[in-house]
Amino acid sequence: DPQIQEALTALFPGHKRGKTYSRPTEAQWELVLRLGGVAESDYSHGKGQAGLGDYAVYDSNSGSQTKPVGLKKPVFYNGKPIYDLHGNVWKQLEDWYGSKLPGGTDPTGPTSGSARVIRGGSWNDWNLRSAFRFNLVPGTRSDNIGFRLVRTAK
Repeated sequence: DPQIQEALTALFPGHKRGKTYSRPTEAQWELVLRLGGVAESDYSHGKGQAGLGDYAVYDSNSGSQTKPVGLKKPVFYNGKPIYDLHGNVWKQLEDWYGSKLPGGTDPTGPTSGSARVIRGGSWNDWNLRSAFRFNLVPGTRSDNIGFRLVRTAK
């Protein structure tokens, strides 16, 4: 459908027909959140909780509401700016929730379940550490839940 292709091109610079989009897996989220393993603290920006207000919308600076993406400083991964890894809205991931993270390279979570993994915290949270994770039943609606998309590299 040409209208869908036009909308995708407007939303995603560089979009070409045939590319696919999905929510990130928890392994993909971890890789970016920890900057490929070089993040130097419990937060992707590397400055600890003291620098959190420069990079995240959370309970102490949100005014109790979601904010537009890009108001805070980005972290950079592979030279690309990424905004709101911590705070603003919880990001619902592709993986089903399991109580423990599987280890290894590019691990996958359970193949089914009743709740999806959410990461990143939101505007009404104070605990935005990289390791903090929670779960959400699909279909739940809230003003502090959102998602992020990843695109295939084809």
